[in-house]
Amino acid sequence: MTSQLAFDFEPPAEMNSHEAARARAAIARYRSRMSNDDITGRETDVMGLQRRRTIDEPKRQVAAERSARQSRGLPPARFHRPRPPVGRPCTPDGRQAFHFKLTKVTKGVDGACRTNDGEAADPVGHVGYVTRQDAVALAVPVEIHDAVAHVGYVTRDEALARNADGAAMIETNIPGDPAAFFATVLAHEDSGHPDGICLAERFDPQMLHVMMETPDIPPALKTALERIMADPEAHRVEKAGRMDGGSKSRTHPFQVNADIADCARWLKEHDPDRLVHLREGRGGIVQRRITGELPADLDLDGCGRVLKAMGSELARRGLRYYIALHAPTAANNERNWHFHLLYYDRPCERIDGEWDFAIVEEKRTASRNRRRSYPHRQKKCAEVRHKDWPMYMRTHFAAAVNAELEAIGSPRRYDPRSYADMGIEAEPQEHLARRLAFIAACGAGPEMDVKNAHKGWWARMAALLKRHDEVEKADEERVAELRRTSVEGPARSTFVADLARDLAQRRAEARTSDVILTIQHPMARSNAEQTAEKMRGYADDLADKLRAKGKDPEGHPRYEALIQRERDAHAYLDDLEKAFAPDVAFAKSLADHAQIGRERIEMTFQMLHETAIRRRENAAIEHPAIPAAPKKETGQHQTVEDSAPPTTGTAEPDSAPAPSAKMPVAAKALASAEVDDWLVRIRRLRRRITRRDGRTEPFKINDLDRRMLDLASAAQMKELDRIRDQQNRLVARLVEAVKAEPGILTIPADPGGKWTLAHDGRDLQDGLHHYIADPDVQGRLRNARDKGLEQQAATRQARPQVHRAIDEIARANIPVHRQDDSIVLRDTDAAWLGVTPEALQSKDAQRRLEGIRQSQEKRTAPVAQPPATEPPRPPIEPMTSPAPSPTPAASMAPKTERPAAADRAESASVVPPVASHPLIVSWREAHDANLHPGSAITVGERNRRAAVALADKVAAAELARLAPAILAEATAQAAENRRYVQRAAGRSGPSPHIR
Repeated sequence: MTSQLAFDFEPPAEMNSHEAARARAAIARYRSRMSNDDITGRETDVMGLQRRRTIDEPKRQVAAERSARQSRGLPPARFHRPRPPVGRPCTPDGRQAFHFKLTKVTKGVDGACRTNDGEAADPVGHVGYVTRQDAVALAVPVEIHDAVAHVGYVTRDEALARNADGAAMIETNIPGDPAAFFATVLAHEDSGHPDGICLAERFDPQMLHVMMETPDIPPALKTALERIMADPEAHRVEKAGRMDGGSKSRTHPFQVNADIADCARWLKEHDPDRLVHLREGRGGIVQRRITGELPADLDLDGCGRVLKAMGSELARRGLRYYIALHAPTAANNERNWHFHLLYYDRPCERIDGEWDFAIVEEKRTASRNRRRSYPHRQKKCAEVRHKDWPMYMRTHFAAAVNAELEAIGSPRRYDPRSYADMGIEAEPQEHLARRLAFIAACGAGPEMDVKNAHKGWWARMAALLKRHDEVEKADEERVAELRRTSVEGPARSTFVADLARDLAQRRAEARTSDVILTIQHPMARSNAEQTAEKMRGYADDLADKLRAKGKDPEGHPRYEALIQRERDAHAYLDDLEKAFAPDVAFAKSLADHAQIGRERIEMTFQMLHETAIRRRENAAIEHPAIPAAPKKETGQHQTVEDSAPPTTGTAEPDSAPAPSAKMPVAAKALASAEVDDWLVRIRRLRRRITRRDGRTEPFKINDLDRRMLDLASAAQMKELDRIRDQQNRLVARLVEAVKAEPGILTIPADPGGKWTLAHDGRDLQDGLHHYIADPDVQGRLRNARDKGLEQQAATRQARPQVHRAIDEIARANIPVHRQDDSIVLRDTDAAWLGVTPEALQSKDAQRRLEGIRQSQEKRTAPVAQPPATEPPRPPIEPMTSPAPSPTPAASMAPKTERPAAADRAESASVVPPVASHPLIVSWREAHDANLHPGSAITVGERNRRAAVALADKVAAAELARLAPAILAEATAQAAENRRYVQRAAGRSGPSPHIR
């Protein structure tokens, strides 16, 4: 594929023709800039590299245990090729996916170990690789070193984290040296047969010859095919019989022992008919590995509790594990906190100082032969080897992380499901190998990274257009309601039509400006921006290493190459900004025009809505709809009408009587509808509700409010109390957030000034904006901030999110300046960001602030970049985001009507929604299938799924809430599974059931 990312965006037809033409021209220029036919990236040639040479993209990841000496030159830069956007896509309620990879290491017949991807691995050396002592990160800001000899090795993002006491963040239940433990495992674990390449009985030589002519075919695969095709009978193996135990192939008799490390991925692309079969000759698994990412919001204590939760799942199964927490280095993203978990899947204990699986006994058989045996070796844990184990651990890890995020008040949540199940329109990106990741970090733009960029920016484009579609749908509903409530007449219809047309034009302008400012422009800058940041980090790491050896980094060839590449990236960004300055200015003018027009239309909507309400009120008061009295027949067969009270008089709204039993039925119904509409407007406009003199009423009350309160029924007054309670709960959450982090609240010195809150929660920002006019709310927030400051002064453990604040400084272009020997902010900016001046004095923070200061000085005409995660949006009516479409598994669960507040509370919980837990859904699927004859799911599989669901605490709690009968069925089936496991305990081989 080419590196051009064409999203086929066309400015909406509602836009002005002149503006639409300018927008098309701007988007075309961005596409031309990122085209392969227009190479504008500057190439670094300080090491004498050939210009525009072919970039070597490795087919597989270089083994971590062996570091080959890298060339000191850097690959040529191609800044026009975009890089994937930073961050992961998430749902509207804050749920996101996360990196969580499981790898197994097996021992071959030759003694060499490989991973399940076919990569060479060293289970003993990997322990030292995980726990290396250089590049240590501490809880307090200190100088960070990375003693790595070459840049290719510097790309590794592990760094052992230490707490404030200097102790390494490690969790393990292996006594002594863990490397010695895995060396013992490697020595005594079973070995298998060699890997091999196989062909079927009737293979197609012509198709194989075409395959062998492919230039990039792995040498081992080509050699094996040539040997088999030259003399098939010389490589034939005997067929496996019924008593052979499956030791020989039944369908692929022609086999050659060969290395299949690079063959599987190549055959997946070039052998769609499965002509070639790969035989994995692995032995026993000597080590299993899990690598997962942790949120940067958590402190070291929270990360430690997550690691303990992971280790407890292995410890209760009798397994030995080793977990190390790694912190990001200067050459990596500041949020790259992750852990490495190594464990052995065989339960083991120490007997007289020796592991039970290593105790060997020699016995003489009846034929006088000596045979080695392991009398104390335990069977491997069947649950760990089960296919459901990866998802089980992933779900358990997400629950542990979410519990910590909820404890600190973070809106983020980890979701173990896939993008499709979460309702996110995004494709998973491919993981770059270590060497290929360094090539991408140099700005070379390898094809795999460009494919990932296409997936990432396409997902952002889809999310952006989806938000605008939701705004458009809401606007259409408001216009339709306005047409229903407005007075009939040609003038009024024309006015509403003009208003709808103007609103559509403002939406088109906002949509087009968002695409240019949040998709096209950041995508064009992505490669150069990330390259400059990476090169600066690598250069700092190399400089620290050279200074530790007593060498001066200035003049070092590798250091000069990194610094030169950073300069090239900044030069490219300067050229890009100058070239697209007119297009950016045009897009910003579109956004400003759309926002101003939107505000004017909002005022018009509000005026029309209030006018319609007053008109209905006056009509109800002046001309109440009184039903005609029934006619009565007199004895003389004449009809007379009952007398009715006169309907003259024009009473004012605030002097109208309260509803009573004497009020006509139609008037009562109309008054009740008016009060309901008034309550809806109060909820929608977020009007502050208080209690004064024993009555619930709006904080700023007017004549209409007094009339509605007089007409309101008891049920409607209860609804008003519920609105007040919801507002009070939101204010309480706001007070708790300020008390936990007092630096996020800025109180103005002027009584009429603006209160600001540096918090990600939109609901909290909305509550502060609408309810701060209440003096009671102001007093509670002042007291909360004072108490929070007192607690911080007493504990001195409050750690502000320094890197998050620096990200905001870079995005909002907040000015920084040099004072004495450090970079500082203005006091007002620091208070708005919620950081203290002392927190910005660390070396990492000063390094990043220095880069921001240099960038601000270089700009002759600075252009503020919009936030990458929050595109500028017009002030629209607050709406509830639609829930993601239900998955097939979730659609099987019973559906009940739930209020919106309960849905929001449930989505913020740690556990999945009721009746949608993956383990419960899996069991219900098997249970329902067994109710019909001829089911493909066996009874044993159904019982096993019931046991798995009850073994999980979260799933068991949800089963108990569903229904007693459902819980009883699951308990009975789990008991059957337990009895089966007990009966099968005496049989050889691991049981596929989870205990």
